[in-house]
Amino acid sequence: MKIIKCFLLFSYIAIAAIINTATAGLIYSDATNLLINGSFEEPSIPGTSWRHYAADDVIGWESSAIVDSSGAEIKDGRIEIWNGLFGTPATHGDQLAELNAHPGQASDEYFSISQTFSTVLNSHYIFGFDYRARGNNDGRFMVEVINIGSPNIFTQIYSNTDKDAWTMFSSGFIGDGGSYTLKLTSLSAATDTTGHLLDAVYVGYDERVGPAGVPVPEPGTLLLFAIAILGLAVKYKNI
Repeated sequence: MKIIKCFLLFSYIAIAAIINTATAGLIYSDATNLLINGSFEEPSIPGTSWRHYAADDVIGWESSAIVDSSGAEIKDGRIEIWNGLFGTPATHGDQLAELNAHPGQASDEYFSISQTFSTVLNSHYIFGFDYRARGNNDGRFMVEVINIGSPNIFTQIYSNTDKDAWTMFSSGFIGDGGSYTLKLTSLSAATDTTGHLLDAVYVGYDERVGPAGVPVPEPGTLLLFAIAILGLAVKYKNI
């Protein structure tokens, strides 16, 4: 009987570990994020408020300047941060960012924020963020992973009018040992100050891939193994 109880306990622990492994690398963590200030917690602002800052005042991030058709700068790059404004909750921490950060100027240029990070040759990475619309307008924004000195390794345009819920995006790439830049660009007019909201922006090592790029079992395989263990546990429990 003691042997059976030990087997059951081991089975339940193994299933929990398998499920945890199957989802590893998909949860935002400051400790494993290669980006700095990915959830826009700095600078800290009071609750139910917003502030917009020059990019130099927001640790980790860079922001494009707004220029006119002649190339003259008419608005420095800004980053807008919210803390509970309009009752909008952050998905990580207390604060979030609005992509189209208060430009308020006519321009042929689009507004963007970006951050550059280093990679290790042949290492697998995941990147992602949470996003939602601020209003019902059909706002669009572009996501790029730029391999500096080479063609972009990822470019995609998103359109989302859901202002009541967050959407989570994630994808992956293999590093070449160089520096990459994650860039998010609003494709709304530069005079539009109601861009998409962003939070939990991250780049991290893909824990689902082992050393030297050797994949660990896929979640489906792991779950089948978990079901087999559970079946054995039930069988021995009924003996």
